[in-house]
Amino acid sequence: MRIGYLLDESDHGHEHTRLELMRSWSCQAVFMDLNSHSRRQLSMALASLISNDTLVIHNLDTAGLGAYQLLCLLEQLDRRGASLEVVALGLSSATAEGQRTLMNILIQQLRSERPARAKPLGKQRGRRPKLNASAVRLLAESLRRGMHSRDVAKDMGVSIATLYRYKRLIEDGGIAS
Repeated sequence: MRIGYLLDESDHGHEHTRLELMRSWSCQAVFMDLNSHSRRQLSMALASLISNDTLVIHNLDTAGLGAYQLLCLLEQLDRRGASLEVVALGLSSATAEGQRTLMNILIQQLRSERPARAKPLGKQRGRRPKLNASAVRLLAESLRRGMHSRDVAKDMGVSIATLYRYKRLIEDGGIAS
């Protein structure tokens, strides 16, 4: 069975033509929400789906689904053994190609919805290191020349514990000097 879903947040004069459009796509039942806040009709459409049914939507944009909502929808359809058909894109989640395309769309949506203030991946977290690379090189040279550890720590403005921690990292090869 093919079940259509519409989200009509525009002026409500075109409801009839959109319903006829869904019927022209061989939808036996059509559910339509008038705003994206309730989604009651989408819930009813999902509840009516059984195995091998297809949920038909015109376009992902006009369905008003964000990345998380689309992912939840696909998961619910998968649990029920149903599929999603997006008519405007000509794809179906029942085919391997359609699944790949939907995953690519989902990835694009996630990237576009990512907040601008989010930290980039791979960013070092935690405290800022006490010594930068040039200071570590200077520390290693001072110790090689035979300076006393307390004098080196005092000259660099770090505690003796910090100096020993960097000294151990240098000796273990954790920091290239």
